Parts: sequence; C-alpha cells; structure tokens
Amino acid sequence: MKTKIIHMLYVFDRKQRIALVGLTIIMVANAILELLGVSAILPFINAILQPEILWENQYIKPVIKLVGINNNSQLIITIGIIINLNIGNFEYCKYYKYC
Repeated sequence: MKTKIIHMLYVFDRKQRIALVGLTIIMVANAILELLGVSAILPFINAILQPEILWENQYIKPVIKLVGINNNSQLIITIGIIINLNIGNFEYCKYYKYC
C-alpha cells in the first residue's frame, strides 16, 4: 500500500503535491468540524429527555440564574439556540474559512 502511494506521488509535480497535502489537511479539518457538529446533537437530545439533570449541573446553574430561565421549556429552547449557533459557526468556518 505504501509503495503504491509513493508511486502515485511521482505522477504529480511539486505544485500538485503541495496542493494534495493542503487538500488532505482541509479534508481532515472538515471531518473534525463535522464530528463536532454531530456530537453536539446527543447532549441536546439528552437535555430534552431529562431536563431536570440540567437544573442540578454546577456549570449550567449560574448561567440559568444569570439569564433568568424559570422552566424546562425556556431552558431547552436556550440550549437549542446555543447548539445551533455553534453548529452554524462550524459550518461558516468550514465553507468560508473565516473563524
């Protein structure tokens, strides 16, 4: 396998090999951003199914008090907005390269 890759690299000139390395880096970065976007959905589903756990979380409790959230619906909507903003930011960075 390794020798086949090395033989394929001889086909490309220097400029194309540099472009190939750059393309590989961009593809790996894209995969990481996709993974982060998809992995943000599972905690949101958990929050929908068990919102009482969020009220006891030591990291979320100060934010809840600061924002003034009073019930489960407000909490779930707020978390959904935050997750969507993060996913939107990842997608913006991925397609426009401005992070």
